[in-house]
Amino acid sequence: MLVSAPQATGVPLHEWFSIFFIVPFAIHLLLHWDWIQRSFSRLLANITARERFNIIWDYLLYIMMLLVFVSGFLVSVALLPALDISLNIQDFWSKIHHDSATFIMPMLGVHLALNLGWILKLTKRMFAKEAK
Repeated sequence: MLVSAPQATGVPLHEWFSIFFIVPFAIHLLLHWDWIQRSFSRLLANITARERFNIIWDYLLYIMMLLVFVSGFLVSVALLPALDISLNIQDFWSKIHHDSATFIMPMLGVHLALNLGWILKLTKRMFAKEAK
């Protein structure tokens, strides 16, 4: 949550901490790669409206995350200059970054809510294995 609020951390920390957010995002995608591969073909199958919504929502969330990351790099005022990379910041990318970042938190909340049953079941299995 702090990463998403440059007002709380300041822009330089916001940009540097955001780099570290890419790592769990990539790990999450890799851990669920089999689901990602199957999901598109499942859209065309006979599935429930909830499953279809979940798949479409996950694709939209992925696109939104990419927009936040890419636009964030394109409007960087601390990270890229520190790496001696200079870009001409365009208002278009600033608006894309602001707007997409605004939607990320509620979209992540819906994503977690849609998958809460799976998350709880996995957590119980993990703790059951630890207890043994």
